[in-house]
Order: sequence, then C-alpha cells, then structure tokens
Amino acid sequence: MKLHETHPGRERMVSKTRQFCWWPAMNKDIEMKAQSCHGCATAQKNPAKVAVNPWEIADRPWKRIHVDFAGPVSREIFMIVVDAHSKWPEVLHMPHITMEQTIESLKTVFPRFGFTEIVVSDNGTQFTATEFTIYCAENGIRHVTSALYHAQSNGQVERFIDTFKRALKKSKIIVARRRMDCAIFR
Repeated sequence: MKLHETHPGRERMVSKTRQFCWWPAMNKDIEMKAQSCHGCATAQKNPAKVAVNPWEIADRPWKRIHVDFAGPVSREIFMIVVDAHSKWPEVLHMPHITMEQTIESLKTVFPRFGFTEIVVSDNGTQFTATEFTIYCAENGIRHVTSALYHAQSNGQVERFIDTFKRALKKSKIIVARRRMDCAIFR
C-alpha cells in the first residue's frame, strides 16, 4: 500500500484514500494495515501514564508507616520502615525474609515509637500471610497493600530503598552493620 510508505497514521491514510477511491470496509482495512505495521508500532507514543492517587498526608508521626525489603546488597537483606509524616527511616538487618522474622523485626520498632495505625506494604507473602493479618488486627493496625507490580504506589519506602542501596554500594566499609549505620547517617 503506497499510501502507507511514509507511515502517516490511520486518520491521514483514510483521508488521503477517500480523495481517490472508496470500497466497503475501507476504514477497517486501513486500520488493520496501520496496526500491523512494525514501524508505526515502534514510533507510536507510549500511552499516557495514569496519575497515581497520592496518600493522605499523615498528620502526626507514626500514624502510617511504609515497609519493604532492600537487597540483597552485598549478600545482606534489610527491612526498611519509613514514617510517612517525618520520613524517618528504620533499617533492620534481616537474616531471613519470612513472615515470622518480619513480625519479630517490627516488634523491635514498635516499643520505641508505639504502634502505628496503618502499615503499607507490597503483596509479599510475608505481609499477606494469615499470621501477619492476625498480628496487625491484635494490635489495632490496618494493613494496606500497594498495587500489584506498581512499586511507585509505595513510594515513601521505595525512594529510601534506592538511596540506601546506592549509599551501601558506594561505601568502602566491609562490615555489614557498620555499612548500614554509615548509609543511614550519610
């Protein structure tokens, strides 16, 4: 189809074709041609990204926390907890990423700051396990999971994880505990 040589797009091809001829199902045929063209597909604009609904602003410290795991970084795994109000990060070394270890790690944080009202996490099995749901319910915590395959919806913690990982990689200190301390207070 010579009309398509310059990849003008469906609308222009229909308009140009109508100047010279017409046939039944012409629009459909032209649309099929445009959709099957590899050149058109690769040059096409990406679909507009859907705006992310921002989280409600936390009006006090420790009202809502965002939780996720970072690693492995130098063969180490860390649980990151970020307060939505103050952006204060808590970094906890994790020997294993299990539901039991996750609850135990949170139990070391809550005595210092009190129980949060809301925990935001991804849909990892540590957070979706029945025992984690029970732990949250027993302590008056509402658990909210971020959208599947959309890490940006838990952006509070994702931004810190990125900063934390880059700082750890830049660090020349070998001992994991010391590296963690340096990364937090950089």
